[in-house]
Amino acid sequence: MKTALVLGATSGIGLEIARSLSDYLVIGVGRDISKVKDLPDNLKLISRDLSDLTDITKLYGQLKTDYQISCPDLIVFSSGVAFYGLHENIEGKDIASMVNTNFMSPMVVTSHYLPAMKQRKSGRLIYISSVTASHINPHGAAYGATKAGISSFAKSVFEEARKHNVKVNIIAPDLTSTELYRNADFVPNNAKSLSSEDVAKAVKFCIEQNDS
Repeated sequence: MKTALVLGATSGIGLEIARSLSDYLVIGVGRDISKVKDLPDNLKLISRDLSDLTDITKLYGQLKTDYQISCPDLIVFSSGVAFYGLHENIEGKDIASMVNTNFMSPMVVTSHYLPAMKQRKSGRLIYISSVTASHINPHGAAYGATKAGISSFAKSVFEEARKHNVKVNIIAPDLTSTELYRNADFVPNNAKSLSSEDVAKAVKFCIEQNDS
C-alpha cells in the first residue's frame, strides 16, 4: 500500500483529506489528536506541533520507527493557522505561529523528503494554499503573506523536481467553512463558502490524474 503524510490532519480541510485517501496508509499529523474520533483503519494520527522545528524533526524518526516509512509517496501540506484583524493589532507571537505553521513547516518537511523522492523518481507534494495568496488582504495581511510565500515556494519546487518525476500541486481554496476563522474580527459568510469535502475532492482529482 502506498503511504501518505498529511500535515494538519486533526481538523477541517486536513482531516477531510486524510479521511478521503482510502487507497493509502495515511499518517496524519496535528497538535490535538484526542478530539478526532471514528478513524478509518488506514488512518493513523501522530501528535506533533508543526510550528516547532524540534517536533518536526522528531516526526521523521517516528515515521521510520513506528511505520517503517522512510519517505512517503504523497505529502499533503494542509496545516494552517490564522489570526485576523488590522495588522497593528496582531501580536508578535501570533505572527510567529502563522509563519512557522503555514510557511516554515512545509519548507522544512519538503527539504527533508524531496531528495529521496527525486532519487527514486516518484512522489507527489500537494500544498494547500489560498486565494489570499494572490489578493490584497486587509485584516489578513500576515496570513495572506504566508500563503503567498508557500505558493511561490511550491512553484519553485515544481521547477526543481519535475524532471525527476516528482509531482507538485497547489490548491488554493476560497473561503472554506472550517475553524480557521475562530481568531477573526469578522464573521465569514458561510452561506457562500466551500466545504472541507470540496477541497478533499480537489486533492483526489490531482492524485488521480494521469502521470504522463
